[in-house]
Amino acid sequence: MQGNVEDNVQDTVQGNVRKNKCPVVLVHGWKSSPHIWSRLIPRLEESGIEYYLFDYSKKNYSDSLLIADELGEFIAEIQSRAGCPGAVDIVSHSLGTTITRYLLEVEDKKRRFKVRRFIGIGPVNRASTLAELFNDGRYAPEILKTLVGVFVPKEFSAAEDVLVQGVRFGGKLVADLSDATKRDDIDYRFIVAVNRTRNPDFFRLFEGKTWVFPDGNPANAPVLTYDGDGIVALCESALKGAGYSLLPKDADYFSEKPGSYCHILLPTNREAIDCVVGYLTADNAVSDNYFE
Repeated sequence: MQGNVEDNVQDTVQGNVRKNKCPVVLVHGWKSSPHIWSRLIPRLEESGIEYYLFDYSKKNYSDSLLIADELGEFIAEIQSRAGCPGAVDIVSHSLGTTITRYLLEVEDKKRRFKVRRFIGIGPVNRASTLAELFNDGRYAPEILKTLVGVFVPKEFSAAEDVLVQGVRFGGKLVADLSDATKRDDIDYRFIVAVNRTRNPDFFRLFEGKTWVFPDGNPANAPVLTYDGDGIVALCESALKGAGYSLLPKDADYFSEKPGSYCHILLPTNREAIDCVVGYLTADNAVSDNYFE
């Protein structure tokens, strides 16, 4: 967050029109920032949806669970300062979804945080194959060389990154979440993308594919699949009972901008933004698909 919680709430409330009963909290992903929401925010403003930016981009954490704690403080501060003690909506990207789920499902046993709808874009709900490969000497050098400066920072140590370690197979974040359950008082909706037409421009760095362990077993050799967004495989986004939108739906838009559907750019994708706004404004949101 920029400054303390009070400063961030004060900064982000200015200029927002309060028409929607549920304000929305925006949670960015790993090595990202609130800038990822630059194309979503105008749509929120057009729809009269009040929004708040949770920013953890400039902090170094020795424990990834501290981010979840600060997100909880942030939501509590919004409710106390902004006069909206009722439910909030949450929109998250990538590992921001993992962090949010940890707060809601693991830490918030008493359900102190009231959330109406939780929307995850390119969510990491299960262990990440890529996080595991970042730590594998056989695959890490070439994969990191490919992703450096695009998805991975130039100065990056997987062993020292608490979020990466948390979503490895056996990592604390995914282990704790596997023991938790989806909250029945929250409407879960996810937005995911796959490369149906096997277009290499979908994510050029991996020729349009995504790394995954067959059957979710790290004992197997990893393979490349088109059923993913370049970073997160579809099976890694699965959460039983959650509704999801599978993109692309608009074949013409995909042909025009295939690269906008990859994990890194998905929060800025026009179809993804349409899904987010649709989920936020619908009284009873309906998804085309549900994870089994």
